[in-house]
Amino acid sequence: MTEPSRKRPRPTDPAAPEGCPHTRLPSGATKKDDEFWFDDGNLIIVAQDVEFCVYKGPLVKHSPVFRDMLTLPQPAEAGELGHRPVVSVPEHPTSFRHFLREFMAGSGFQLPGDEPVFEVVCAVIRLGHKYEVDRIVEKGLGYLKKQWLDNYSGWSFQANLAYARYWANPHIAERCISVVNIARLTDTPSLLRPALFECCTIDPQDLLKGHQREDGVCERLTAEDVTRVLLARTELVKLDALTALRIFRNTSGECYDYHNCTHAFQDAISELTESPSPSRMFSADPKRPSWFDCASKTDGPSFCDACLMEIRRKENEERSEMWNMLPSILDIPEPPRPEFW
Repeated sequence: MTEPSRKRPRPTDPAAPEGCPHTRLPSGATKKDDEFWFDDGNLIIVAQDVEFCVYKGPLVKHSPVFRDMLTLPQPAEAGELGHRPVVSVPEHPTSFRHFLREFMAGSGFQLPGDEPVFEVVCAVIRLGHKYEVDRIVEKGLGYLKKQWLDNYSGWSFQANLAYARYWANPHIAERCISVVNIARLTDTPSLLRPALFECCTIDPQDLLKGHQREDGVCERLTAEDVTRVLLARTELVKLDALTALRIFRNTSGECYDYHNCTHAFQDAISELTESPSPSRMFSADPKRPSWFDCASKTDGPSFCDACLMEIRRKENEERSEMWNMLPSILDIPEPPRPEFW
């Protein structure tokens, strides 16, 4: 099922587009961009203190917003430089350079030998959405959807990868703040469940501080989404506790060391309820060690293989059920059911 159209209402007021004023900054206040200054270009775009000399035709053809901006009658004081019209936009030069790199050459997301760079993808999506260049918005969203998968098996795999990335860079989890905001901006509900769920793993103080973007902007969730996340954290911790208690309730029907495993289950419950270690604390964070991992590394009586496999099966079943409950817990729309032919 396709997601709803992301086209925004076209501005009816000629002054509505943010980049509309054709005014130049004071002489000497700007500098030419090293990458996007074409001597035969016929349009200069000023992003804060950087001038980009590019070609007007592609922008007019593929961006309805730029088309409106550049076809409006210019005021008498409109700026020109070398007989080229000059348009000022409020974007950070780095973000606008990412946009032009993808718009002009289709190479903005990719660095040689690397996967697409997260900050670049987000910047291009934001500007692509603002200037209504749908093809690069869809391309960027395609990358985010591969990283924030809206199905349990895919999410579970990515959560394991996220755990490794988190220890390499603890602040990487804060990227999900940008993903939630992009999901809201572009009306992409399939990103909301995995991204908001990941927001639940962030310390509340860090969540309120927000995500420091490449362009210097500190991006935060809306008040409504912060409330969703904080309420969901409480519910997810409760569900994690119930999950652990159900997992360690009794031995497997295939248990072949009943006496030893009974003591192992009793010790596990005792540790959880009386003196939990940091790795065995109830948590909303799916990236912390699983209950199966904890059971495998116990210092006391060990579980037999049959009981360990039953613990793994139960935990996977419980987590899958929790994943299905997330739309209700997070107060977001239920995902569409897959269509079968």
